[in-house]
Amino acid sequence: MIDKIGGGFRVQAIDESDGEELVVSKVKWDGNVLAFETLTPSNKWRTRNRLNVISKTKAIHELTHWEPWEKISKAALEAKTAQKRKRVSPMPFNLR
Repeated sequence: MIDKIGGGFRVQAIDESDGEELVVSKVKWDGNVLAFETLTPSNKWRTRNRLNVISKTKAIHELTHWEPWEKISKAALEAKTAQKRKRVSPMPFNLR
């Protein structure tokens, strides 16, 4: 929900699937674009949103989702792969 208040805007966001309220921050209006970020508390998902107004009734919504990535060393990746191989049990019969 977007409300105009004073010279700016207030943005509220709720996940329609479960009713969880998202944390909205960094709300900015430059006269053409309303920008804001959201955080979903339960899973830490973050989005950056830009609503580019193109008429009185239409806007283009640009959405960016990001998440932290962690680089894994080659040795750690090989060890993880080796562990997975050990868990695979041999087939109880022969295929011919």
